[in-house]
Amino acid sequence: MLKPQARSRRVVSSAHFARQLSSPFPLLAAIGAKTSRIEIGTGVIDMRYENPLYMAEDAGAADLISGGRLQLGISRGSPEQVVDGFRYFGHAPAEGSDHAAMAREHAAVFLEVIKGEGFAEPNPRPMFPNPPGLLRIEPHSPGLRDRIWWGAGTRRR
Repeated sequence: MLKPQARSRRVVSSAHFARQLSSPFPLLAAIGAKTSRIEIGTGVIDMRYENPLYMAEDAGAADLISGGRLQLGISRGSPEQVVDGFRYFGHAPAEGSDHAAMAREHAAVFLEVIKGEGFAEPNPRPMFPNPPGLLRIEPHSPGLRDRIWWGAGTRRR
């Protein structure tokens, strides 16, 4: 009888405005394409900066390329390199709200659309043929939603 092999895990971190990788998905997809057994993923992606629909497309593609080995950490973020850096990316909290609530809203949208259910009304004269009904984010990767983790921490000791 064969013993199950332990799986290795590789985590990629990212930070905007820092001299390091700011978008993890190209690297995660490349690692996924060149490996077959390690789990790949992120520490936490700061949802204050993310467009949840673009992120769903990128995450779906990276997960499919890796054969379903992607593990993503998401969060409201940590101390930033710049003051309110998310504003430079076109994101601002709704009136009466704050950046943490905005991050939670972005996360909720992301988690909803990666379920794979249709939500967007198709154009009656599209460039490409559409399946019947509402359209979903593509590419869709079944099972990805079960491998998303919320990162949290505190400055209290």
